Amino acid sequence: MAALQACQNIGMPECRINLAHIVTYLAEAPKSTRSYEAYNRAEAAAKADLTLPVPLQVRNAPTKLMEDLGYSEGYRYNPNYAHPVHNTYLPPDIEAQVFLRKEGDLSGKTWDEQALKRWEEARNNGMRWEGRDRVV
Repeated sequence: MAALQACQNIGMPECRINLAHIVTYLAEAPKSTRSYEAYNRAEAAAKADLTLPVPLQVRNAPTKLMEDLGYSEGYRYNPNYAHPVHNTYLPPDIEAQVFLRKEGDLSGKTWDEQALKRWEEARNNGMRWEGRDRVV
């Protein structure tokens, strides 16, 4: 956001430095497809059964009738609490499904020893990858 604002306020060519900063930051940031994969799993679960009801707790209650029917009853708005709170966001039939895998979960990932050795040699000055001992 800061890079966008810098470009809007400063303009080119001066903001090219700000653009270089954001490009470097994004290039060096850890990469993950966890969000993408989680979205795909959640979308597939939703499409698998279009009749699954949205839990009443997370339904908006803009009318008295909806309030009387129990819409949004018991909902806890997380930012209002100094501690984690529990809400039911999914229908019971899919509540136990895991959509976002844990950080570091390597299930389904490929281990290619030769590719790693080539990377260590070409990109890591011949030194062993620091994560090798945690994985193997």
